[in-house]
Amino acid sequence: MPIFFSQSQLERVTEYPAGTTNDRSLLYKYWVSPMCAKLVSLLPTWVAPNLLTLIGWICTMTTFGLSAFFMSDMSNDAPRWVYFVMGFLIFAYMTLDNMDGKQAFRTGSSTPLGEALDHGVDSFSVGIIIAGSAAVTQTGVWWPIIALGPAMIAFYLAHWQEYFNHYLELGLLGPTEAEVIAALGYIVTGIFGTSMWTSVHSIFGWHFKFSMFVMLATIGAAIWTTLYGLYDGITRAKAKGVPLPRAISQLFPFSLSMVAGALFVWKTYRTYDAGYSFAYIATFNLLFSYLTILCIVQRICQLSFSYFYLPMLPLLVACFHSLIGSPLVTDESTIIVLLVFYIFNTSFFCFEIIYGFCKALNIKFLKIQYPNKATRQAEADMSRTINEESEVLLP
Repeated sequence: MPIFFSQSQLERVTEYPAGTTNDRSLLYKYWVSPMCAKLVSLLPTWVAPNLLTLIGWICTMTTFGLSAFFMSDMSNDAPRWVYFVMGFLIFAYMTLDNMDGKQAFRTGSSTPLGEALDHGVDSFSVGIIIAGSAAVTQTGVWWPIIALGPAMIAFYLAHWQEYFNHYLELGLLGPTEAEVIAALGYIVTGIFGTSMWTSVHSIFGWHFKFSMFVMLATIGAAIWTTLYGLYDGITRAKAKGVPLPRAISQLFPFSLSMVAGALFVWKTYRTYDAGYSFAYIATFNLLFSYLTILCIVQRICQLSFSYFYLPMLPLLVACFHSLIGSPLVTDESTIIVLLVFYIFNTSFFCFEIIYGFCKALNIKFLKIQYPNKATRQAEADMSRTINEESEVLLP
């Protein structure tokens, strides 16, 4: 039984005209894209694009698990092999994230489900890469939660922009650069150790650590992207004929969740600082992924936004509970309950979308039609080669 959407709403996926992504990153254009195209050419044609996306998601989740297990307070060293593995996993995620679309095009199996899954997995990586980078560079627990807000806002606004004309634009410095820098940073840390980040330097009497610049650069890039995203989103809404108040009001649920999350951290900072930082980040990241994927599905199925969504309620209640200082439930219990709730909420939410889209489009989640575009092309090439060889052999 559907919980989040009716099947009739998800059926509208069949009317989706397909979105377009323009990645202006030079790193993507001249290195990542050609590399992934070559790797895709080596894949069997029966490998489903969604399988590549799913493996990439597992890579990011493993990275988060390693960070939380070995660097729980974001200020302690991990075994050197952990940094190498984390660097490899982030690089693998980035590669698979760029291979899935090329495999879909190659096999003629591009679907709105694949698009939603791809962007949905990307939303999970926002908090994971920030938490991992903070843990590796040993910034302490407060820098990542500060950087998390601007990064989430920038990412969400990119998909809010896309809602108006199905066009996602990535700048010269975008996710590709962030993922490559993170992967290289982890590997370099494995080689030289964490002292490169934690050593104190001084310029004109100003003392600083390189780890601080990692978070400041993240925050700066996110703020710039946010400002541009807000401007571009309003421009697209006007071009679409959407009134400005209506366009801005679509951001209300996300904004309310961000404010509630910030207030909750502020009022329960002792708990956050006492070994629960990864639980907070995971909780907020799950709610963020839910809201982002919801925005993506609303775009694909052309559904209207609402001012409130029921899964936001637990965070709002927790925020209110912390503001009034109620002794009924401890802050430690509250964050654990929130984490468990959003794990189940986001899991069921994603399952419902996958099942509903598969049913509407008459496709399999991890299986593509056979023969497909690639196999038909290969058979045609083979037939042509055989005919040419036959002509040469015949007198």
